[in-house]
Amino acid sequence: MSALVKYLPKLVYWLAALLLGGLMFIVAGIAGAYIYLQPSLPSVEAMRRIELQVPLRVYSSDGQVIAQIGEQRRNPVSYEQIPELVKQAFIAAEDDRFFQHAGFDYQGILRSIIVNLIPGYRLEGASTITQQTAKNLFLTNDRTWRRKGQEMFLTYRIEREFSKQEILGLYLAARPVDARRGCDPRARTASALAL
Repeated sequence: MSALVKYLPKLVYWLAALLLGGLMFIVAGIAGAYIYLQPSLPSVEAMRRIELQVPLRVYSSDGQVIAQIGEQRRNPVSYEQIPELVKQAFIAAEDDRFFQHAGFDYQGILRSIIVNLIPGYRLEGASTITQQTAKNLFLTNDRTWRRKGQEMFLTYRIEREFSKQEILGLYLAARPVDARRGCDPRARTASALAL
């Protein structure tokens, strides 16, 4: 008993030093990754000037659209223009705690880790709507650690600079609902049918 009491202060000291050293290592790693990846991230100004792949429209002499040329027919829309049912459906399917978290759903990440460790279960992801917006609008689909790091820092930046309504509007405008369209007002029928 006296030997334990004798060495307890040293043990506590070394455990605290190890914990502090580990924490400093993690912080230094995150800071180093940010310094390395920051030049490849879009600026806030560039994020606010998003250009979706909108079609070329051909108009008749009386101002009517007679043709649209382009592979994808996405049109920028505001949050208010998207049908409420579409918003609720995407939030329920993709990120049910969207309005509660700050870009990263730690419960979803933990659930995904547990489910992915169980043999025989389908692999699950834990990306939030904000993370998917970062990837779909500003990054590639590469499955690399570099891209995942960029997504992490960009998600944090998006959450800091945009409202949740703006993020959801960007996500729905950029995400194809049918083969070519985002959630623009002309896609309301297609959106409702897709649900």
